Amino acid sequence: MSKTISNVIILFSGQVGRVFIALINTILLARLLDPSDRGIFAILTTFPLTVSLICSFGIPQVNAVYCGLYKEKRSQLILQSILFGFLISLITSIGIIWLYNYAPQSLGKLGELNSTVLYIGASIAVLMTVNILLRELVRGCELIKKLSLSFITNSLIILIGYLYIYFEQKGIQEALVVILIAEVFFTLFFLYSLKDNFKINTPFEKPFFAQVLKKAGIYFIGGILYTIASPILLMNYIPVSAADIGKFSIAFIICLRCEIIPNTIVNVLLPNLCNENTAKEELGPKISQLCRVTLIVYIPVVILSCIFVQYALIPLIGTAYSGAEALFYILIIGSLLSSNGKVLSMYYNVIDSPKYETLFTTVRSVTQIALIFILAVQWGVIGIAIGISISRLFRILVTYHFFLKDTNTKFLDLFPNINEMKNTLNRIKKILN
Repeated sequence: MSKTISNVIILFSGQVGRVFIALINTILLARLLDPSDRGIFAILTTFPLTVSLICSFGIPQVNAVYCGLYKEKRSQLILQSILFGFLISLITSIGIIWLYNYAPQSLGKLGELNSTVLYIGASIAVLMTVNILLRELVRGCELIKKLSLSFITNSLIILIGYLYIYFEQKGIQEALVVILIAEVFFTLFFLYSLKDNFKINTPFEKPFFAQVLKKAGIYFIGGILYTIASPILLMNYIPVSAADIGKFSIAFIICLRCEIIPNTIVNVLLPNLCNENTAKEELGPKISQLCRVTLIVYIPVVILSCIFVQYALIPLIGTAYSGAEALFYILIIGSLLSSNGKVLSMYYNVIDSPKYETLFTTVRSVTQIALIFILAVQWGVIGIAIGISISRLFRILVTYHFFLKDTNTKFLDLFPNINEMKNTLNRIKKILN
């Protein structure tokens, strides 16, 4: 348990450092680009992320779990990830470039941009796909210190790049090149981190790869819906101005940074629970406790982030982004209400039942897509933010229903009482001291 707590603290510390650096990056980019250009940049960076999430085919989730369940197959998982990631993402990126040249209208606002930025985006997509696969292998092997170091170093590379383009007054194209360089670093770093788990003469085992694909396919169904439901991706096709997309992207990014708390807990404890082969009957109480801890730590983060947005955001990024504050408040409400979602999903990941995760993701994605299109017509980006928060609430309610039924847990067991909040905070203080 002491190793697990240590890993949580190490990864959390790295993520906190990454958040502060990313916040500086966000400010620099907002100062350099006006809201319209910031919106275009958001679409451009969403494009490779979308490609990578689709092309990874649900394998990242399997990698994180199978590294613990099948330790003897780690070398095979690494080989499969490299070959599959490069091949599929390369084919897909070439297909998108073909669409850009022969059917640009199918790409929405992307089809209106110059070819150079699209080619850079396609290159980022290939590397990002491989990196998502490798990152989950690093996490599954419980190489938490290296994972934490990679996050911080990657953010520093982006910071240095953004400082250069800020003082040289460069634009969107140069900012994309910075992202490309950061992804190259990720690839090299992850490969180096996994070298002790990889054997050069590893043969490609088709039956095991088929097993991975079969399991990954279940995650993929929900994953592709989640990807399509990306608000930035949908706004690429909705008649929303680039300036509004730029304001929304600022609020959305800050909200995502706040969610490092539940993400950190899942990133460390999921492979740990898999490696320990935790009994199913023991998982319910453990997951419930993690839900309580997550809320105890996350609530202060939400309060502090709201104070920052209220009093410091606009003075730092400029009055041109006024309106981002309201979008953030709407988004953070949904984030807080659903903060235990990933923690609860750990239960089904550990017992190797991905169909439930697919169900939860499908509920959120379908609801989010429908609400975004309906509410965007009436209220623009404000409606989109409301749709996202409502869809997150739907997902967490469905997740609660299944988890409580399958584990015989009481609903109030997922929420901390006053004494437990005090005890947990005291433990954190002792650990930090």
